[in-house]
Amino acid sequence: MKKLLTITLILIVFIGSIGAVTKTAIKPEELMKVITDDIALNFSGYFISEAFKVNSNGIISYEVKLKRESSDLTVYYNDSGKFIKKEVPAKVRQIPTGKLHSSSLNQSKS
Repeated sequence: MKKLLTITLILIVFIGSIGAVTKTAIKPEELMKVITDDIALNFSGYFISEAFKVNSNGIISYEVKLKRESSDLTVYYNDSGKFIKKEVPAKVRQIPTGKLHSSSLNQSKS
C-alpha cells in the first residue's frame, strides 16, 4: 500500500510539472548582448522597462517590455537571442473625467 501511495504521489508531481511555465524577472543588463543590440537597432527610441526569462518545459525564451513616451511594445526572443515576434498591447479605453459641458446639462432638463 505504501508503494502504491509513493508511486501515485510521484505521478501526480510529474503530471503536474508537464505544461509548467515559469517566468522570472531579470535585470535588463542580464539580457544577452544580441538581444540588446537588436533592440537598439530595430526599436530605437524605446527603453527596456521590464525583462523576463521564460522557461516553458525546458525551452528558454525572453520577453522584453519596451516603452517610448506613450507607446509600449513587448518583444520576444528565443534562447539564442533570435527575434521571434513583437506585440502591441491593446489600447485601454479611458473614461473621460471632468465636468460635463453646460449645454449637455440644459438638454437633459428639457
